[in-house]
Amino acid sequence: GRVLLAGLMPDAAERVIAASRPEPRTPKTVTSRATLRAAVDQARETGWAIVDEELELGLRSLSVPLRGRGGMTLGALNICGPTARVSLEELRTRFLGELLDAAARIQAALE
Repeated sequence: GRVLLAGLMPDAAERVIAASRPEPRTPKTVTSRATLRAAVDQARETGWAIVDEELELGLRSLSVPLRGRGGMTLGALNICGPTARVSLEELRTRFLGELLDAAARIQAALE
């Protein structure tokens, strides 16, 4: 969801965040709107997002946007894995490049 929010115009993303009612799924779930805004801003800056045990304990994920013509975000590509087998560093160093490459190939096929 963060890369999808990051793909919106900042005022549109702000309206979605302001209207949201974040509920904790785990003790690590971001429920603060300010923290969520910062995470969306970071995803907008970097072009990807990692969510670490916020949806389910023991699960972390990496997402990148899928963009269409003009750079508009159309969707997202995501991988996830168990925290016992996939470190945060591994998501960034081993899988991020592969996921960005896959997104680029999908985007090229859409053009």
